Amino acid sequence: IKSALARRHPYKHWLTTHLERLHELPCAPFADTPLEADTLFERQQLYGFTHEDIELVLRPILTENREPVWSMGDDTPPAAYSRQSRAFADYFRQRFAQVTNPPIDPLREQIVMSLDCYLGPRQSLLTETPLHASLLHLESPVLTEAQLETVRTLNKHGFLARTLHTTFESAAGPGALEQALNSLDAQAARAVDDGIGLLILSDREASATAPPIPMLLAVASVHRALIRGGLRTRISLVCETGSAWDVHQVALLLGYGAEAVVPFMALASVRALAGERRLEHLSREEAIEIYMHVIEHGLRKVMARMGISTMRNIIGAGQFEVVGLAPELVERCFASSPAHFGTLTLPIIAEHIIERVSHLPELAGGSRVEGEAATGRRRRLTDIGRIRFRRDAEYHAYNPLIIRALQKAAQSGSEEDYEQFTHLVYQRPTTALRDTLTFAPRMPIPVEQVEPLEDIRARFVVSAMSLGALSPETHKAIAVAMNSIGGRNNTGEGGEDPDWYAETVNGIPVSSKIKQVASARFGVTTEYLVRAEELEIKMAQGSKPGEGGQLPPSKVTPFIAKLRHTAPNVSLISPPPHHDIYSIEDLAQLIYDLHQVNPRARVGVKLVSTIGVGTIAAGVAKAHADYVLISGYDGGTGASPLQSIKHAGMSWESGLAEAQQVLMRNGLRGRVKVRVDGGLKTGRDVIVAALLGAEEFGFGTAALVSLGCDMARQC
Repeated sequence: IKSALARRHPYKHWLTTHLERLHELPCAPFADTPLEADTLFERQQLYGFTHEDIELVLRPILTENREPVWSMGDDTPPAAYSRQSRAFADYFRQRFAQVTNPPIDPLREQIVMSLDCYLGPRQSLLTETPLHASLLHLESPVLTEAQLETVRTLNKHGFLARTLHTTFESAAGPGALEQALNSLDAQAARAVDDGIGLLILSDREASATAPPIPMLLAVASVHRALIRGGLRTRISLVCETGSAWDVHQVALLLGYGAEAVVPFMALASVRALAGERRLEHLSREEAIEIYMHVIEHGLRKVMARMGISTMRNIIGAGQFEVVGLAPELVERCFASSPAHFGTLTLPIIAEHIIERVSHLPELAGGSRVEGEAATGRRRRLTDIGRIRFRRDAEYHAYNPLIIRALQKAAQSGSEEDYEQFTHLVYQRPTTALRDTLTFAPRMPIPVEQVEPLEDIRARFVVSAMSLGALSPETHKAIAVAMNSIGGRNNTGEGGEDPDWYAETVNGIPVSSKIKQVASARFGVTTEYLVRAEELEIKMAQGSKPGEGGQLPPSKVTPFIAKLRHTAPNVSLISPPPHHDIYSIEDLAQLIYDLHQVNPRARVGVKLVSTIGVGTIAAGVAKAHADYVLISGYDGGTGASPLQSIKHAGMSWESGLAEAQQVLMRNGLRGRVKVRVDGGLKTGRDVIVAALLGAEEFGFGTAALVSLGCDMARQC
């Protein structure tokens, strides 16, 4: 059958004759002369770069040859709540697979992943002709300026290119943005009618008086307009943009319709960094090569997180959750995505852009800017403190005032000190979804009728933090503390020292009651499992859903290596999926096996909040788990790629509410306990979680801070 199908048409001849491969074409000339420092600085301001984007994103990419790694999770407000001017990409969260369509392991299963994509008009799926092979093959959707020039000047049948400029006139006011988008949509439709096969959306000509439209907005609007007109398959979209420099931003452009991206301002910034401190050994060409490699590796991670193996399945698929955009904006540009609606509209976006560029001098053809720049003094881009805490910048839920107040309350045990801590928490600006909720008044009841203190404390757990991420002393201190009050703590995925099973401190056991079973099975032995009161299967982690944990070589001491059954001083990266769980039936099998090895232990499953988590929670209940844990994006982590911390997962409030409702509607709520964690600090957090359906409550970062962690975020 295969032979008959292969001989139906001369496919090889068609490909040889009609398919163009970008890497085989002569590269168009492009002068990569670096911009003058002053011009570069002004252009970075124009496109929205911040100091952190240069120093904590681009520079680490070049120094470490990988995505920047951060720790302790995201404790800043979502973009919809922020008082700072945030990038438009921050209103989108990456989706991820858990249980039923598991994530892919991009390190160990890279052979099944492909970044290949094609440019050019697509022919009918119902026929086979030589023109079906008339496409331009790209090995990667991320292109350099020289590669774009090659594409732009190809000028063969089906590859005629046209450039549309994605800017608007700031002097015309906020309404000019929508008018510019309408004009782009109309120009794109005319380009199809004119036989154009490649449409290049470019903001390279942007200036202070004609600022750039957020490229994500432009490409999504054109993509949806062409779909509505039945024209999308007749043209390819390429973005030439200065407003994309990290993995998340590039992935968004691809996810909403771009088939290739040229991040020219990021490339210019990377060239400028080459030769600076700690990068003296890099040439400009080597810096570009490293940057492209890291972005491509990051795109594979984004795809793997969703369980998708080819780039062609990402393009235009809208595999993100929209948070905070007005319904009419979502309907126009992002209708393919699940959305948590907000109030951000096109006029508001335009106002933010106009305000940002209003202080910039007009840029005239790359000439030097007069004034402070002419003095030769090095200036800093705005630092909004989105990654690191900065005074008078973005609010952090764990800022120095909060940390000191919590540590003081923990050390003194004073009710007054605790009230000072909670006062700081309750007076904060809106930082989490629960901050927008208030309690409905009810008739108070006598405190004697309230559940006893001992029963309440039994509902508390300290969330999973592995031995290796934490020191042995810290791990034992947490276990002793929780065991002493009738609570529980979780080993995390690093296993536990067998010597601790019989060890006590003042008669209190130092062994953790909850033993975690994670994807790498570090430290999971029969003895480990039978020593547990609870066994937790970790399907995902709030601060890095769709990824496994990682431990750098310096932390893999001989002691840790012995517990994890590996060699010391070796980097340990857990696989994103459990390689024996590819369906809810596989999960049910593992739950059954754990019940067999330890019949006395409760078995639970850890999930991360996202749209659809309720359905997965129902499957977990049907798989005979004893509890399900809904974890929020703001949970801590010892180490995770920065883009995972900042752009994946949702608040536990939304996931918990959905899980509660789905379990109730399916008559399953009585079969499982529901637990929650992710940034819990105070009694009010616990009550909100209880009202939304939780019965048990996990604390992680708060426990570490109480023990003395100062949140340097350099774990």
